[in-house]
Amino acid sequence: MPGPMSIMRLLVMTPPLLDQPFRLYTVSCRYGWEEEARFASTQTLTHHLHDPEIRVLLRRLSTDALLNLFSLHHNRKEALRDRLNKPPFVASENSSNCGNCHAPIDYHTWRELKYRMIQEIEIRPLGDTIIEKGLADWPEAKACWLAKCPNRVCARSLYDQEPTIRIIKECIDELPRSI
Repeated sequence: MPGPMSIMRLLVMTPPLLDQPFRLYTVSCRYGWEEEARFASTQTLTHHLHDPEIRVLLRRLSTDALLNLFSLHHNRKEALRDRLNKPPFVASENSSNCGNCHAPIDYHTWRELKYRMIQEIEIRPLGDTIIEKGLADWPEAKACWLAKCPNRVCARSLYDQEPTIRIIKECIDELPRSI
C-alpha cells in the first residue's frame, strides 16, 4: 500500500518528529527512507551518543543504522583531528624556532587547545560549541592566543586568533554532516 506509506513519509518530516532526531532516524532507517535518514543523522550531531538518555533511543536502531550513526560521529572527530595536524596548523610533536629571533618554541598551548577541541567534538559532534564559545572562553584557547615567543626581547605572538578561528571554522564546516 504505497498511499499510506507516502503519507507516513511526509508526516515524519513535520514538527513532532523533527524535534526528535533519533526517533526520526529510527523510522527512516526502518523503512529505507535514505533522504530522511541523512537529514535525521545530521540532526543527531547536537547529541553525545554515549549519553545515557540517548542509549534508550539507540537500542531501537538496527545494527547497520547504529553503526552508520556511530561512524558519522566518530569520523567527524577523526577528520577534525587529522585536519588540525596539517598545515597551516602546527603538528603537535614538532617544535621549531621563532621566525624573528630563532629562539626555540614549544607549541604546548596549541596541543592543549587541539586536545580540548577533539574532546568537545566528541561530546557535541556538530562542532558549533567550539566556534561559538570554546575558542573565545576556554582557558586553553586564552592561553593559546596569549602565547608569545619565549625570548623576552622578541615576544612575538605565536598565533593569530582571528585567522586561526576562521580556518578552524572552515575545517569544521568541511566535515561530513550525514550518513
